[in-house]
Amino acid sequence: MEEEQDNLQQRVFALEQELERARSELNRLRGTTGQREAEELSADLQDGGRMQEALNTSELRFRTIFQNAAVGSVVVDAQGKFAQANDAFCRFIGYSEEELWHLTVQDVTASVSQEASRQALAGVLRGEQEHADLEKAYIRKDGSQVWGHVVTSLVRDAAGQPDFWIAQVMDITAHREDREALRTSERRFSTVYQSAEAGIALLEPQGVFLQANPAFCDIVGYSETELQQMTPLDLSLQTDKEYTRANMEKALEGKGPEVIHREKKLRCKDGQVVVTQLTISLVRDDRGAPLYWIALIQDISDHKRALEELRATQERLQFALDGAGDGVWDWHLPTNTVYLSPGLKQMVGYTDSEMQNSYEQFADLLHPDDTKRVMENIQAYLDDPVVSYENEFRWRCKDGSYKWILSRGKVLERDEDGKPLQMFGTHTDIDQLKKLQVELLQAKFIIDSSPMGICTVDKTGRITYMNHAGVEIFGRPVKEIVPCKVQQILTVFGEEGVWQKHWQEVAEAGTISYSAPYVRPDGRKVMLDGAISQAEFGGTVYNLAFFHDATPELEMAERLKESEEKYRRLFTAESDAILLLDLEEKRVTDCNPAATRLYGGARKGLIGSHLSDLLPAEERERSDVMELFSGGSSYLADVGQARRDGSTFPADISTGVFVWKGRQTLVAVVRNISKNKEVQALKEEMISCVSHEMRTPLTAVIGFAEFLLENEVDSAVQRDYLKIIFKETERLKDVIDNLLSLQRLRAGYGCEVKEEVVVFDLLDEVRCLFAKGSDKHELRLEVTGGMPSVLLSESYVHLALNNLVSNAIKYSPEGGEVVLGADSDDQHVRIWVRDQGLGLPADSHEDIFERYFRVSDKDHRKISGTGLGLPLVKEVLRAHKGRVWVESSVGRGATFFLEFPRNP
Repeated sequence: MEEEQDNLQQRVFALEQELERARSELNRLRGTTGQREAEELSADLQDGGRMQEALNTSELRFRTIFQNAAVGSVVVDAQGKFAQANDAFCRFIGYSEEELWHLTVQDVTASVSQEASRQALAGVLRGEQEHADLEKAYIRKDGSQVWGHVVTSLVRDAAGQPDFWIAQVMDITAHREDREALRTSERRFSTVYQSAEAGIALLEPQGVFLQANPAFCDIVGYSETELQQMTPLDLSLQTDKEYTRANMEKALEGKGPEVIHREKKLRCKDGQVVVTQLTISLVRDDRGAPLYWIALIQDISDHKRALEELRATQERLQFALDGAGDGVWDWHLPTNTVYLSPGLKQMVGYTDSEMQNSYEQFADLLHPDDTKRVMENIQAYLDDPVVSYENEFRWRCKDGSYKWILSRGKVLERDEDGKPLQMFGTHTDIDQLKKLQVELLQAKFIIDSSPMGICTVDKTGRITYMNHAGVEIFGRPVKEIVPCKVQQILTVFGEEGVWQKHWQEVAEAGTISYSAPYVRPDGRKVMLDGAISQAEFGGTVYNLAFFHDATPELEMAERLKESEEKYRRLFTAESDAILLLDLEEKRVTDCNPAATRLYGGARKGLIGSHLSDLLPAEERERSDVMELFSGGSSYLADVGQARRDGSTFPADISTGVFVWKGRQTLVAVVRNISKNKEVQALKEEMISCVSHEMRTPLTAVIGFAEFLLENEVDSAVQRDYLKIIFKETERLKDVIDNLLSLQRLRAGYGCEVKEEVVVFDLLDEVRCLFAKGSDKHELRLEVTGGMPSVLLSESYVHLALNNLVSNAIKYSPEGGEVVLGADSDDQHVRIWVRDQGLGLPADSHEDIFERYFRVSDKDHRKISGTGLGLPLVKEVLRAHKGRVWVESSVGRGATFFLEFPRNP
């Protein structure tokens, strides 16, 4: 195609030059040699016109190929300015063709590629190569950088001079990113593989080593080259070879575990035997065929020797613990037997022979309230040995009392599968310590729970303790109080000698009362009232101060005033009607503006009304209504209410009784539920509609399927029935998908992942999807040039547009034009769908976006629907922080607008 374009451009250029010379000659002849020569030349020019017509046809064919090429194509003049650019290149670079006419190739070339591009083009200009082929970075209109694979050819004029350049550009941005990510991943894996402390090896399915990292080679003493001539059997001890071979064969045949985790002894190159923890996994391909083994080993020889040494010192440790007064226990888990030392038994009053050495004996002595917690802690440690085992519990003594025990322990041995075999530990008597802790906690709880502030101050004035209430009163973090001196916080003690005088007064009087002003860090002034006495703790004398904040009483009146003001504002602003009725006389004593709007008339006309004036005649006889307005109940739903003009409305009423101005007063909150009842009825109707929408296809599917099962039919009829089943199943799937998508969006899921979406491509895809669906409708795009890409959840926006276009076709039964359009400004991108259908009444423009709402006129009722599509559109826009609205009138079609923020 490149060669054809080059030849065609050269032919066009030559013909244009020939035609221009002919025209010049004709003008000359007309002016000099006479009419005859001019007429002869004119005839020649007519032949030139026919040549021009052929030229135009050829140019049109070139232009079509050029514009519709799948890759970007551009024509650049000899000075580097853009002359032509197809749509693919404009999408790639982000400029329109008109914008590119004012730019040069240098303007859109990233600095990283400018030198390479210059050298490549220079080689073509010098004739060293026919075209330039390179990867090149471009700067898009929005400033971002993209990469293209560029093939550039030079077209020369008849004199052999450079005339213009033709280039094809393929977008390889994603390919370069993937390639770089792959390199990064490979470097990361190689680093981990080479530097891992554990030995890692890769083996063929039959066991021959392919690779081994340095740690693996260090453990076994062989180089990687030597290992590539060996199998795991060559490293196994003679007694373990058959077991190893059998396990690998079973895994390859699918008859055994494909991940083997065990303790294994290996014979090294120098003949030494090392104990390792081995994990070997079989990896299969997508068809289940074995690909390779991955083996990981860790040298645990030192660990095993440590266990042996631990066993050797266990008896000495037990002796030392017994001498310290602690008890020793040793638990053998496979047999569930527990050795309890004599000292341990003596802690709870038993002799060695009186207490069994068993786990059951240990569990039986646990306090019932501690048993579950202790067992869970033991199991948690056995499952996760990294965590240290430590348990505090109450153990029953021989005399029936309970003693607090601190139990500590450690697993000493595990089997090849990691299951614990033996656990060793101690018991320490902490009963006295726990009692002291309880007493201290009780004292601290009492002090910290006191509503009074409590603090201790030493002779120098330094605060040594402050309880929670005191910290709250002072309004400072405790760390800003306890190390400070009282003179720094309370100005009344700030003057020199005042604190010493105060200390002496307390010492002489024993207890004194005091008041002190204090300004909190937040600026609030408080008055501290309390008493101070002296007490001795640990040989040191302290002032013990009890105090409280007296300002609440002073602020009470102000808060009461503010509360009344807030009540009045709430009372006035409440959208529900509020009535205050004298409970005894059943007359209205006050009401809010919403009540006057609901019942009609002026406020002064409503105040003084009797309860019977607010109730229709049939409601006055209801016992539950009378009970509600007598304070016997607090809520009643669907109670008829009478307006001043005689009309009625249903209401939900909540009531409460309080004392106001010395009289029992009933407050009634009245909510008009007329609209709610209408919506509920509509919802029930729409639920029935959705049920019908689901039941109808199910009935068809079941019916045809049952017929096919019970009857022999030829293949053609069978295929027709299966098509019907498939169509009805797709219809049912659409209803369910809309319901599920709507619920996911309302729950806040679905639109978390967004990506840059080209609006034109999105609308064109939707148009193509529906273009073949109806021969009555024409689908057209109306998109301005230079539309920006938008950050969207493409699948959900696509779903929203599908609903709108489907509705446009469905509610345009006579056909007509359906337009998908878009434009943008600095803040938003707007998309619209316009039809020439039935249109919508003005009072339904908001309601149609609510679930299950359907326009109730006869024309719309003829068209089936579930009332879920437009609510789904609304939720999609809400998730994108956008908005949706409709402009329509009856009989004049409808236009639905979707507005997305450009920077959400």
